[in-house]
Amino acid sequence: MRRILLFIGLGLGLVSAQSQTTFDFESGVSGFNSKTITQLVSGQTLELVATSENIVASTDVTTPINNTESASVEGASLGETSIVVSVTSGDLFDFESIVIREASSSPLTLTLTSSKGTTDLAFSADQEQVWNVAGSGDASFFQNIENVTITGSANYLIDFDDVVLNNFIAPNTDPTVDTNTGLTLNEGTTAGITTSELSSSDSEEGASSLTFTVQASGTVQ
Repeated sequence: MRRILLFIGLGLGLVSAQSQTTFDFESGVSGFNSKTITQLVSGQTLELVATSENIVASTDVTTPINNTESASVEGASLGETSIVVSVTSGDLFDFESIVIREASSSPLTLTLTSSKGTTDLAFSADQEQVWNVAGSGDASFFQNIENVTITGSANYLIDFDDVVLNNFIAPNTDPTVDTNTGLTLNEGTTAGITTSELSSSDSEEGASSLTFTVQASGTVQ
């Protein structure tokens, strides 16, 4: 009697995460006076994309948040409808907090949306708040995500600063099985599994990080 072994299953290796980063718009910013701005901090590039209005340096239109530099959609006639926040590397991240100041002198509710859920924050006219998402009951909606979108109860004008992101991690794609022929053994015998029977590759991790599962698929008389 011979038992046929089939090799199935691959355990994914872990991809290391990068720690908390604050984007403060004070240096390394590109794209002010356009709908897309970026800032490079500690190897990550934050990208903000507005839909309706240009994003400008706050010092050009108002007193900046923290009296240094911040970013604004302000002084426009129609107001903004949405701003998408992401990082250009495509890494997943935790969205932890952002400082926002209402700039249209009108009460406003802003909504923060990810692929996992939403959270709201109400502003009175000209109010400045730290939107501490990580400390809220909706924190899980903004962990391990690709982007967040800021929308409003109406078209809005805001100043914003100190976008805090944490736990950057590259999406871990599945490894590929390059060879999987199976192995036939006589009952009571042993044999080594070589790359001729089983091999795989992972673009993100070395072979030593992969785990295989071996399963007996049946017997042959």
